[in-house]
Amino acid sequence: MGGDSPVILSVIASVEAEQAVLGALLGDPETAGPLVDAVALRAQDFEDADHARIFTAIQVLRATGRPGDVYTVREQLQGMGFDAALINLVYLNELAQSVPSGRNAGRYAQIVRDKAQRREIQTAALALGRAVSAGGGVGDEQALRSASELIEQLRAIVQPPTKESGLPIEWARELPDDAQVPEQLIEGVFTVGGLSAVCGPSNSGKSFLMAHIALCLDHGVDFLGVRRVKRAPVLYVAAEGASTMRARFQADGRHFDRRADRLAMVSASLNLLEPSADIDALIATARQIQQQVGEPLGLIVIDTLARVMAGGDENAAVDMGRLIGGCDRLREATGAHVALVHHMGKDLSRGARGHSSLRAALDTEIEVSVDEATRTHHAKVTKQRDLASKGETFGFKLVPVELGVDQWGGAVTSCAVVASEVGIGTPAPRKLTASQQAVMGYLSGQDQGVRRAQVVKALEPQGVSKSRAYAALTELQIAGLVVEVQGLVYMPKGAAE
Repeated sequence: MGGDSPVILSVIASVEAEQAVLGALLGDPETAGPLVDAVALRAQDFEDADHARIFTAIQVLRATGRPGDVYTVREQLQGMGFDAALINLVYLNELAQSVPSGRNAGRYAQIVRDKAQRREIQTAALALGRAVSAGGGVGDEQALRSASELIEQLRAIVQPPTKESGLPIEWARELPDDAQVPEQLIEGVFTVGGLSAVCGPSNSGKSFLMAHIALCLDHGVDFLGVRRVKRAPVLYVAAEGASTMRARFQADGRHFDRRADRLAMVSASLNLLEPSADIDALIATARQIQQQVGEPLGLIVIDTLARVMAGGDENAAVDMGRLIGGCDRLREATGAHVALVHHMGKDLSRGARGHSSLRAALDTEIEVSVDEATRTHHAKVTKQRDLASKGETFGFKLVPVELGVDQWGGAVTSCAVVASEVGIGTPAPRKLTASQQAVMGYLSGQDQGVRRAQVVKALEPQGVSKSRAYAALTELQIAGLVVEVQGLVYMPKGAAE
């Protein structure tokens, strides 16, 4: 034959689009679900009956908040009375692996919806022709009435009525009494699912600091000994100097006599400017790690920003915007905090290199420097969107660690990061006011965080007015002596020392 007919090609395209929609919903439901919902896709839009059944089962699971993987979908199909033998695990697994991500689910869903609409038009048009012919002439009122109804049906299919859809409204009267802050990954420094950059000139210790952060999350130990962390798996993308990063992880293990078990590293130069390709691969890698350790990633480190731009211009708004968009996709798909390691410009006073849109997009920015005289490194929080640590400076030093010998018998060394007493935290006021002392005294006796209102009420018998108590709490929070997390205030570790 000279080639497939248009009808056959149309059927194949329709089936493939249906498979792509189902595969996206099975393999990447968080991304695909909202995109499919936006198209208002229905089970009856699927031409293949089994595909319609699978879609129905997935939607039922989504509506009840249950995970829609291949096993739960098969169970749901059985519970709905469908013959699951026709829709076996092999086929469901093939569907789940048919698309790398749900990013294009909306486009595939629209194809399925458009083809269903064409079928509806054809059916209505045929019915219209039969209704007119059955009347035996235009004077037959019954035939005209039927034709008129079918014409309206056709009009609704071709041009469905638009629904006014406003933006979500949040009423101020419904806000809780206590302010809510985002969940934190590192106490007062990194938020869960946020975007940050650790910047500094060459040899300032920025990658050492980021390695320390990754290891703190892996082990669940305090960041530089002063800030608590939420223990979580980490993916470290060593886009440059992979062997150096391995040595740093080894040095930490040897110096502290511990071994990281939930820290994974990828050593590759990636391109995060494109909407798919390497970003899809990173998302798939994050999910693979989640399956192996049994919980989602808490942090994805990109070291360095320059090595993942693939020829892009750091100073161009368009290229930087594409990079930010890629990072946002990573955060949304994985729920992880994305941290970029970045270089400073030639003029250190002007901050990190590149277009200002990067800094505007960050939740946290940390600038790293080193005092050559004392060999003390300083990490200063220069931007903080949601927390109260802006301006704080943390100190650390690099301790040499021998890891072995090279082929010539020379020592192979790296460094472990240890906290330094120089420059840790924001200096406390030389003299606390009576109200501040009362707040500190009350909080020091609490085993866990308490509401601001509870602190204020407890201090009233001591003669501290409500206004002074609230003011003292705010002043202490700015000074870094009090931390507020999800409406609860408490003293961070070491604040009373």
